[in-house]
Amino acid sequence: MKNITGIIIAAFLFLAVFSQTGNALSTDIKAKESFSFQTFAEISKKVLPSVVSVEVKKTLGGQSAFRKRGEMDEEQKKRFFERFGRNQQPDEFFPFFLPFFGDEKQEEIEIPAAGSGVIIRSDGYIITNNHVIAGAQEGNISIRLNDDAIINGDNVEVVGTDDFTDLAVLKVKTDKTLPAMEFADSDALEIGEWVLAIGNPLELKGSVSQGIISAKHRVIGKAILEDLIQTTASINPGNSGGPLVNLENKIVGLNTAIASNTGRWQGVGFAIPSNTAKNVCESIIESGKAKRGWLGIHMGDLTPDIKSYFDLQEVEGIIVIKVIEGSPAEKAGVKAYDIITAVDGEKIRNRLEMLQKIAPKAVGKDVEITLQREDIKDIKERKIKVNLGERPSEEELVPSGKPMEEKKSRDFESLGIIFREKDDTESKEGLEVEEIQKDSPAAKARITPGDTILEVNREKVNSLEDFRAALKKAEGDRDHFIMHQRGNEILFSTVKQK
Repeated sequence: MKNITGIIIAAFLFLAVFSQTGNALSTDIKAKESFSFQTFAEISKKVLPSVVSVEVKKTLGGQSAFRKRGEMDEEQKKRFFERFGRNQQPDEFFPFFLPFFGDEKQEEIEIPAAGSGVIIRSDGYIITNNHVIAGAQEGNISIRLNDDAIINGDNVEVVGTDDFTDLAVLKVKTDKTLPAMEFADSDALEIGEWVLAIGNPLELKGSVSQGIISAKHRVIGKAILEDLIQTTASINPGNSGGPLVNLENKIVGLNTAIASNTGRWQGVGFAIPSNTAKNVCESIIESGKAKRGWLGIHMGDLTPDIKSYFDLQEVEGIIVIKVIEGSPAEKAGVKAYDIITAVDGEKIRNRLEMLQKIAPKAVGKDVEITLQREDIKDIKERKIKVNLGERPSEEELVPSGKPMEEKKSRDFESLGIIFREKDDTESKEGLEVEEIQKDSPAAKARITPGDTILEVNREKVNSLEDFRAALKKAEGDRDHFIMHQRGNEILFSTVKQK
């Protein structure tokens, strides 16, 4: 009997406390957000007229054939996920994001695709995801407004796109004054805050779903620059480019991706923060492109092998592989092999974080770089101020040089590399790798055919004689430290001696 009485008393106490807490919480929510059961309906009425459907005809095929996801071989899977810093296999992580591979020629085909967008200026500017319109020919983009009016053909202009953040800006010509939405400050978002995802999932126009902010600062490997918002608001194919909206009817994010094993909603969605979207849009509208801050360095992660080589076990950051001639970094005194550990006092751990710190900053802005430099007896920390330049296009960053002739060296070096020798008129730096011997030290270090060896043990190499001389300078059994270029990327690898 005493036990029953105790349980009843405890229950009443719990209800009393819960009721008071609930009243306080309810009062707090109403005071802050004026939240009620009608809030979502009111927001939807105000926001839906600004959300559009982006309908696209894309061209696929041509010189590239396509294989189904299951037909990717293991090496292709590994290289894809290494590129984006992932260890997961494709079947385990974002399977519907995967590229297609193939070598056989295939006929070009046009396929319809659809996404979402949001009007950000009443004179016709619309923001969406770059992947929504990628592959579309000029004149093949149609905008369907919320009132079902269609704007297409020459009346839809691609103002600019940005691969770094997966954003694009369109402009439509119309006599109407379009209802535009405002951007909110995404930095002020709190985890647990209510949001609505609005768009055209599965070609169902004007759909609204509600959820909360689940997390911030997510990186999923879909774009180069990512600092994504995670949400429980339902997102499906077709939602891409639509707004994530707060209780003040403002854009806090642009819906861009989901995590799923099926390609359909499983409770985890992602949006590009509104601050990122706003900055990129303003830059594209002003100049036709997204302007980005630029140091002018090639950099690499501090892998365990590199840390061991420089005896930097406790250091986090990136290593400067090469400083581009005439760049802001060179003018400021940054040197190859510097270890950068912080930008404006904020620590960095890898290349992605370094890029995320520098690229969004304004051109002409001064930043303070904290670095460690190897001196004769020690590695000393110093700070350098760099005035950022504007990042050149990817085409401008690709090093130039005459193509090499098919003159090969049949002399496998001790590392398992066979080079293509230069012609006498060849001006390109380094030695191009023709073949890699199977199971050799170079193969284990993931040096691949087509790479260009630039330095060995911090010695520049432009000939086989340079290469052999640099190998001989290695101290005892110490691993060889190789700088090599792959496309527009410069990498470091440590290659073990046989």
